[in-house]
Amino acid sequence: MPNAFIAAAPDFSQPIVVLTHCHDHIRKQLEIPQNLCEYLPQYGNNAQAQQVMHSTMRYFNQAAAPHHHTDEKIDLLQRLLPEIMAEHQQTDRLWHVLDLQLKLVAASNPDSQLSTQDVQQFSTIYFSHIGKEEA
Repeated sequence: MPNAFIAAAPDFSQPIVVLTHCHDHIRKQLEIPQNLCEYLPQYGNNAQAQQVMHSTMRYFNQAAAPHHHTDEKIDLLQRLLPEIMAEHQQTDRLWHVLDLQLKLVAASNPDSQLSTQDVQQFSTIYFSHIGKEEA
């Protein structure tokens, strides 16, 4: 099958897709030393093993790998930081509302109540936020 039918790498108009593509390539590169551990005792340090080793060393020493974290700082973290900070502000505002309600309820104020809607909104946003940070 001609190479023209092989999916092309994403372009830099989609930086997150590019980073994911790069992660996939790193995963493949990480398999090579593992495979060499099995290959070398059986076939020795032959020309094919040498070629693979040099290719892997070039990738991790000179090619894409050394620049990957820089790309993440520029494309991923800078993109997520405003969103994460906005969510921090949102959860802070929602917590302030809940905190006031809880203080009144805890003080046995007869007119106080805890809003199920406020609790649900706070929890939903916070769980989503935590998942995003951990992912």
